Amino acid sequence: MSELKARDGCRITYEDSGIGPVLLFIHGWGMSSRIWRYQREEFSATNRVILLNLRGHGGSEIPPHGPCMADFAADITMVMTHLDLREVTIIAWSMGVTAAAVAFPSIRHRLAGMVLVGGTPRFTAGDGFLHGLPTEEIRGMILRLRRNYGRTMEEFFRGMFARGELDTGEYDRIVRDIVKGGVLPEQRIVLCSLESLAATDLRPLLTGLDRPIILVHGTQDGICMPEASRFMAERIPGAQLLLLPGIGHAPFLSRPDQFNNTLREHLATTNNLHLAPPRSPAKELQSPFTIHHSPSLNIDRQRVQSSFHEHANDYECHARVQRRVVNRLLGFLEQINHSPQSVLDIGCGTGMLLKSVGGLYNRARLSGIDLAEGMVTATRSALAGRNGVVIRQGDAERVPFPDGEFDLVISTSTFQWLEQLSTAFDEAYRVLAPGGTFLFALFGARTLFELKESYSAAVALHGDKKSDRTHRFLPPSAVMEQLMGADFAHPEVWFEDETEYHPDVPALLRSLKKIGAGNASPERARGLAERRVMLTMMKIYEERYGEKGGIPATYEVIYGKGSK
Repeated sequence: MSELKARDGCRITYEDSGIGPVLLFIHGWGMSSRIWRYQREEFSATNRVILLNLRGHGGSEIPPHGPCMADFAADITMVMTHLDLREVTIIAWSMGVTAAAVAFPSIRHRLAGMVLVGGTPRFTAGDGFLHGLPTEEIRGMILRLRRNYGRTMEEFFRGMFARGELDTGEYDRIVRDIVKGGVLPEQRIVLCSLESLAATDLRPLLTGLDRPIILVHGTQDGICMPEASRFMAERIPGAQLLLLPGIGHAPFLSRPDQFNNTLREHLATTNNLHLAPPRSPAKELQSPFTIHHSPSLNIDRQRVQSSFHEHANDYECHARVQRRVVNRLLGFLEQINHSPQSVLDIGCGTGMLLKSVGGLYNRARLSGIDLAEGMVTATRSALAGRNGVVIRQGDAERVPFPDGEFDLVISTSTFQWLEQLSTAFDEAYRVLAPGGTFLFALFGARTLFELKESYSAAVALHGDKKSDRTHRFLPPSAVMEQLMGADFAHPEVWFEDETEYHPDVPALLRSLKKIGAGNASPERARGLAERRVMLTMMKIYEERYGEKGGIPATYEVIYGKGSK
């Protein structure tokens, strides 16, 4: 164990092993660097791995006062500065996420990116934030820590894992050998750090975290809600969110192999994330967006089919975001060690994705389906020079191919138009061969939130407040539920924002019409709204979201992967 002295004389310990790109691991509340045992063993063969003990934890010195979150942030900064670490990837957990975010302005120039596990921007609920613990619960925990420190910490350890996540023997071994390690922080340290954690609010800092960031969260986390990581991912430019199904607060302990594989896979993309321009915190807080959680959507399939058929010739000229999504998916494909012999593109559109995949896999047999006849014609034309291509008019919920036909099933910008996503996922699983990969991208609930919110505000002023004439998509949590329900192995879901700019609102609406992306709800009124509502909507849009370069239109792109 190595050590350094902070400016206030406090001795900080850390473990330094391995050679290669630097990974700096930061533990959570009441813990020490011992919790990263499985990661040190895995990554020290290929990376320089540094395990830090924040002051008062592990072997680091107990300070005479505090500590507070600023002290923990100073420990991180001090170690990185003293060791002159460059291009560092921080892997922080729980309270460590908070400390790393507070330290960010001081260490930004030294970072390659951050992986934030089980974090939250605010540990307590309140002040407009719903995804924290009630203040009364925090107060009760403080009282219990003062009355019976050991028992309360045992309760916390059990709360880190979901029901059935570990058997009794596994739990006892992890807590005895790794979590406790024979030494827990002093009661005063745990109390001070909990009070500081409860008092820290990261929300004003999120839009300034302009390094590649991946957020990892167990779907069964009972200490920091998965929705807290989603909240952060929506506000951190270019962030990705990975939800781990059936896992609690400490996936690196309960499922170390899965966590390490996920970490290694996504570290490869850290330096290549597309970073969207930072958003204004003020605008974000003024216009909170309420997502729609229904896993089933009311879609007029005939209207969808007709709209995309009519606009097949205009699609590629106006589908800028869709093209960027295709390129992102191709990048993910290149990272997968896979050489498929047969590929199916569900919702092949004009053939943008399938043609590029054909270039990536020269010998693969290519197939595609699309609901719109115009799109089928366009794809056949795009792939006219390639032998063995099969392009059919077909429905994603009734794929016209036999079971186990394809090694790779892909799709972009299609599944959001389906009434039952679960049926489409079941079909993708059915036609996928054993050992095959399913990779998709669809638009999520926050897509075009600027337009939706401006329209809702205009309707509230002039129209029927109960009407909803904008199309609704699903949030990532619902997409993950459907993916898990289709029995895919190793399901993963993450999302990114893509933003395009238009001169004004009419230009945005014309662009949407040109790609066939109209409202597909059968209950919609004829036209988006009457003229006065439209004029008010445009004014609100410009006032709330207008920038010097025009108006932004945000697309939430949900990516997912599974295997069979």
